[in-house]
Amino acid sequence: MRYQPEKGHEDKIKELEEEIRVLKQSIKKDQTSISKNKEILGIGIILIVVVSVIITGSYFWSRGGNISSPQETGTLPPTPVGTVEEKGDTTSFELRITNITNDNRTFYITVRNSTGYYLVNDDGDGKIEVNESSKQSEVRVTIQDNSGNIVANYAVNDYNGETAKFTTGKGIFNQDEGQIEVTTSNINPGITYTIRITAANMATAEKYTAI
Repeated sequence: MRYQPEKGHEDKIKELEEEIRVLKQSIKKDQTSISKNKEILGIGIILIVVVSVIITGSYFWSRGGNISSPQETGTLPPTPVGTVEEKGDTTSFELRITNITNDNRTFYITVRNSTGYYLVNDDGDGKIEVNESSKQSEVRVTIQDNSGNIVANYAVNDYNGETAKFTTGKGIFNQDEGQIEVTTSNINPGITYTIRITAANMATAEKYTAI
């Protein structure tokens, strides 16, 4: 037997049914709106990605295929351009003065030879010659006082008189130390001298205050 609502309740039931119908339509409309919003959001994300790729690609190609270089970011020091060849009056680490002392007329200069050459006496012409085939080099010592006056300018040799000489032996072997004596007319205590050694196409210099 089908339930028959009382007559007083029929209007109320119709009102509830109408509210249910309106609610269903509202829910359906909201679902459609949410779906559209999702579609719009998805399209927006795709557009953002596409624009980012275009911008990045344009910057990349404008940099010649490099977004950044170590020199620009500061992660690495700049690459040196070429190298400096140590010759002539250039101070050299391969030819070093390691000690100096003096008495009234003589400087005693200790030299460390890492030039790859055997440092030898001058052959008598006073010129500093380098023999590449035998890896030998003659040596010159030049000394100036603090006024720029040259007080000694000798090719190291085995002559007599005021000159420059190897203290022992005939020279200084490569990777070895040796001493050179330089005799002058007078050495003044308290005066600062510049002592320069030239050999093997390079030079080294030290300032020394006489005692």
